Amino acid sequence: MGKYAGKNAGSPLMASYTLNGKAGKAVPNKKSMFLTDVAVTGTKANGFVITNTGKSMLFVRVMAEGIPAQGTETKAESNLRMNIAYKTLGGRSIDVGRIEQGTDFVAEVTITHPGILSAYQNMALTQIFPSGWEIHNNRMDDVASAISTSPSTYEDIRDDRVYTYFDLGKNQTVTYKVILNAAYLGRYYLPLTYTEAMYDNSVTARLPGRWVEVVAPGSNTVVSAKK
Repeated sequence: MGKYAGKNAGSPLMASYTLNGKAGKAVPNKKSMFLTDVAVTGTKANGFVITNTGKSMLFVRVMAEGIPAQGTETKAESNLRMNIAYKTLGGRSIDVGRIEQGTDFVAEVTITHPGILSAYQNMALTQIFPSGWEIHNNRMDDVASAISTSPSTYEDIRDDRVYTYFDLGKNQTVTYKVILNAAYLGRYYLPLTYTEAMYDNSVTARLPGRWVEVVAPGSNTVVSAKK
């Protein structure tokens, strides 16, 4: 590769760019690659223009990263299927949009390999919970340890979230359960639930977040359906 690059060296990198009509940082002409951060704020459309002022072919990548605003997330699945249900400890479905303080309940995430690709390795499930809910740690709590869940490679339980790492065979379905308690009165935002193959961006699934409320005991009917 070194010999090839030496014999086929192109002209220096020469380019310029503008963001929303404003000139950006100068692009050096002595390097074969240029990387810069471009700050974008707000939700309006942004115009990005790149001009090649040299003689060599340029290959441009624009990568955008960010966190969706609350309430703007959407459901998406790519080579993966995911569903989430909330249930009582007895297995009956509940609506967490309005739940009584002191209620113990289960967040049950089911993930399925659709069978199109080969087995998935190094999968990660991210569950972040509202600050009004508390997580029962199944390593320290007898209640949580009584709930059956699929095997995982590793589970990281924190104050407000649970990271679950696992492998997923072709056509395999796994179910991971987290026991929660509606601890504090108030209205909170439940963030999106997200699953991905850590080293393959084509394997992902997400479910949008929602607003939830913890109400005083006696002011709400918890169970909404039978098992």
